[in-house]
Amino acid sequence: MQTPINKIICLILLILPCYSQGQESPFFSSLSIRDGLPSNIINSIAQDKDDFIWIGTANGVCRYDGSNFKVFKKEEYPSLTANEISTLLVVGEHLWVGTWKGLCKINTRTFEITPIDIGNSKAVRALYQDRHQRVWIGTADGLFSYSGETLQSFNESTSNLSHNMIRSIFMDRFDNLWVGTYDKLNKLAPGSDRFVHLDLKGDYSPSLQNNLIMDIKPSGESDSLIWVGTETGLAYVHIYTGEHKLFNNDNTGFSNEVIKAIYFHEDGKLWLGTDFGINIFDPETNSCEVLYHNPKLSFSVGNNVIWQIFEDSGGVIWFVTSNGLSLINKFSDFYTYHEVSHQWNGQTIGNQVKAILVSRNGHQWLATLNGVIHIDPESGKKEIFDINAGPNRRILLNNVYALEEDDLGRIWIGTAGGINVWDGKINKMYAITANEQNGLVSNYIANFTKGTDSSFWVSAWEGGLFKVAGNFGDIGSLYFEKVGDFGSEKNTSGANAIWAINYDELYRIDLQTYRSTSISSFNRVSNRRSLNTIFYSKKGSLWASTTNGLIEYRPQSDEAIFHPLETGSEFVLASIAEDSQGNIWGASSGFILKYQPSDKNLVIFPLDKEIPIKNFSDGCWSTDGEGTLYFGGDNGFLEISPKSKPNPFIPKIFISNLKINNREIHSGKSQ
Repeated sequence: MQTPINKIICLILLILPCYSQGQESPFFSSLSIRDGLPSNIINSIAQDKDDFIWIGTANGVCRYDGSNFKVFKKEEYPSLTANEISTLLVVGEHLWVGTWKGLCKINTRTFEITPIDIGNSKAVRALYQDRHQRVWIGTADGLFSYSGETLQSFNESTSNLSHNMIRSIFMDRFDNLWVGTYDKLNKLAPGSDRFVHLDLKGDYSPSLQNNLIMDIKPSGESDSLIWVGTETGLAYVHIYTGEHKLFNNDNTGFSNEVIKAIYFHEDGKLWLGTDFGINIFDPETNSCEVLYHNPKLSFSVGNNVIWQIFEDSGGVIWFVTSNGLSLINKFSDFYTYHEVSHQWNGQTIGNQVKAILVSRNGHQWLATLNGVIHIDPESGKKEIFDINAGPNRRILLNNVYALEEDDLGRIWIGTAGGINVWDGKINKMYAITANEQNGLVSNYIANFTKGTDSSFWVSAWEGGLFKVAGNFGDIGSLYFEKVGDFGSEKNTSGANAIWAINYDELYRIDLQTYRSTSISSFNRVSNRRSLNTIFYSKKGSLWASTTNGLIEYRPQSDEAIFHPLETGSEFVLASIAEDSQGNIWGASSGFILKYQPSDKNLVIFPLDKEIPIKNFSDGCWSTDGEGTLYFGGDNGFLEISPKSKPNPFIPKIFISNLKINNREIHSGKSQ
């Protein structure tokens, strides 16, 4: 049901817009008890050689296949030493499972569980496999190495460890073994049986007796450095001299100096999991930005306490938090999301971008249901045109659906109340409304189209298609010549004609005679299927989107071709655009599509499921002088580089479950 226009006007008058734009955080998706996890308290994550993800929780260990969880608990699998999982490690076909009451391993294919005796049901805090295939086991009562069936112990009294509570283990490329304990960083040189200690805390925070060493990672740039996460900050350590530097609240501005996890991003920055947010630290500039959990944003990280950061083989980065798992796709950086919303009465209110225009000077113009936003991308300055603006920037109605730049550099604004024309050279806004004198018969402006002969066309719902005539330099002298009943946003220009969709059929309108011709070859192929949007490419083809495909029409040969596009589910493209290489790009709910007509190569770029754009507006796209593509929709728009490459990861295919008569069949067991 449509809202009466007088109610729309009343609502608009009540809202004083303060627009915001920009992406403040990556889009995290989440997994929790609601998705099948046995607990939201997660302590560790690992990936086996078949690419299954294993998750250690406070209520059992589980295997995740991308859709379902297979849970292992002591109640059903007595060989599991405890349900309280502390750490995981994949070694060959086995998953080593450290718990608070001992150690076992699970065959990742047969699910056979084998206890590993390390004595007295010890609490296992860390597991690590070195370059010589030895497994190191860090417990609350010392360190063990496991090679074959041989178990060797290391502790304070026998090996000069600074403390028997082991939290982290790492071997550098020179075979130095680094062990983080309750209070210090310990180093065991190759061939030695005695550890040496490094006190990374020094005189900092003297009231804190301990300084738990929680993570150790190699430096991505230097063989002689390692990075160490401690309870009093982040340290880098020279592996030969032991010289070190501590980054903490005092000298870096971390949100929290308890560094639980270290992850190296490809851009050279360190992502740090802390007790209060994800700190993104740039060692080059010593600067830091922080990502926090926001309970009002479903796409923020699930909790501010981050225990582990792990990248799987498919480029997904997993964040182990105190409230489930959070994930981001490393390959989702092919786009930048720009939020478009406004504040009213202390609330953030969503908006809809209905049209995008990048003008010849590179400025961005957004047509929204709350006015027009003009953005200077270099300065970031925003300018608002709406019904509450001053006289020189006021538009007829805030419901804006169309934008175009004329040959004089003026911006045409199509609203639900008529046409505005903004002349930025003299800072003046013109208004044009339907009347008997100018020939325009409807104020519901749907689209503007520029002809290849510099003509200018306007389509209006319930009005039709009009050519703008008169002295273009004098707005007041302009009048509108009706061409036909093609009053929608589904029209475009190319090959000396206007092309329009009317009742799901394609028509060609001659620029001079205004004669409209039904394109029978196209219409036979489309077969009256719903046509969502049309676009005329630089290579001379007209493209139209329909369910699960594109229809290409070549005017020179009067040939129409249907291009089926397989994505795994039914879809329709809301917008179609073209890059400089002739590739066709399209936006649909949940993904961006790239199609190369010459070899029919199709690439799907999935969007983060938590992105606020759930739907794209029909025909809402633009491109700039650099070839960047823009697609608009609910709550904002996407900026996409045509040079973007998809995730190269190809997942393996396995049968992970088999049921007969709805009963699960287990390997090796008679039924």
